Amino acid sequence: MIFSWMTIALLLKSKSMESSGKKRIKNKEQDMFRHVEAWQNSEQTAVGYSAQNNICKSVLYYWLKKYRISHETPSEKANRFIPLELPTASPVFQGTNPIIEVSLPGGACVKIYQPVEASFIRSIIY
Repeated sequence: MIFSWMTIALLLKSKSMESSGKKRIKNKEQDMFRHVEAWQNSEQTAVGYSAQNNICKSVLYYWLKKYRISHETPSEKANRFIPLELPTASPVFQGTNPIIEVSLPGGACVKIYQPVEASFIRSIIY
């Protein structure tokens, strides 16, 4: 197969852009995590820190959430859910009424009509 120099140049450029895009995302995460840590160590409010560092307050809160999730211990992750004990003789198990109903942000609703493991619910929600 014969390639022109232009085709080869475009292929090399797109390949380097792919890898630099991944690096940029990782660098952005590291930069924003540094901002989160600096804000937490300061005595400033989110509004004050954001204004001083030219960051939207909502962006700071977004990265705070990502920071907290990335620094959770396995036990903290496991404790997001608490066990729910339901009596097995309950008439709700007849299949006509949901035994669990979870309303999610954005209006989505998950209805479960029979007993399931907590891991199943976790897999649906996350």
